Amino acid sequence: MHYYIDGYNLLFQVAERNLSFSENRYAIIEQLENFFSLHNISATLVFDSRFDLSNAFPSISDLGHLEIIYSPKGLSADDYLIEKLQILNNPTSVTVVTSDRYLRKELKAIGCSLMKIDEFLKWTLKKEKQKRHRSSFEKNIADSDHDFKRLLNIFEKKLNDHD
Repeated sequence: MHYYIDGYNLLFQVAERNLSFSENRYAIIEQLENFFSLHNISATLVFDSRFDLSNAFPSISDLGHLEIIYSPKGLSADDYLIEKLQILNNPTSVTVVTSDRYLRKELKAIGCSLMKIDEFLKWTLKKEKQKRHRSSFEKNIADSDHDFKRLLNIFEKKLNDHD
């Protein structure tokens, strides 16, 4: 499953007031890259380009598990997503994260899976809790294995001392 995220739709819902617009954008990119890397999930974060800096082609940066796309000149991020996802052979293989009604309607018609921003945020928190729980469980197993070996050595030593 690949995730496409409506960048500014997410940013405007989670932006911190004490940060500038670009600081908020950078913070979201960093948090998402960390999250998707940790969970080995691939995603694309799509933003509208600044009109004065945009090109005829989209600007793309690949950070590993997270691809950042700024839409091309004259095309909004919403329209870019619609155009890009219309040509997929299997649009059901992607989930688009947006709360934008127009975009959701258009992408539903294409056959994409959809997730609202608040659902996405809850999903990421749930995945983080599961990962922490799994790590804690694996640590306990590792500790138990260590304790087992330690006790086995003690018993073997005592058994050898009695011989």
